[in-house]
Amino acid sequence: MGCSSIGGSYSVPADGEGTNRLRSRAVRVRLATQFKPERFDPNEWVALAKRAGTRYITFVTKHADGYCMFNSKRTDFVSVNQAAHSDFAAELIKAAHDQGVKIALYYNMEDYYNPDYQNNLSH
Repeated sequence: MGCSSIGGSYSVPADGEGTNRLRSRAVRVRLATQFKPERFDPNEWVALAKRAGTRYITFVTKHADGYCMFNSKRTDFVSVNQAAHSDFAAELIKAAHDQGVKIALYYNMEDYYNPDYQNNLSH
């Protein structure tokens, strides 16, 4: 059994990730300045998942809104540079490795702000 963890700046209004595509870039950037999950405790999360029988965790490192849950040299739209000031991916990877739980990383290639993506929306 495995579990999946997904979240990011689009989680701030708590109205579902499907509505995120409808938001302007300015709104998404503002949400990123508010995203600071104060109860994020990767050690606790992994321990709970492990007690539930989880053998692996899949973590979404970048959603289609372009917000990265890790540090990157390719963009400033990352959790490390925003309100959270945290590399969520690195912290969760370390906790999983320390507790013997396998971890998979999901990186969404789709990006609402990438001009190549924008130019190909109709395809």
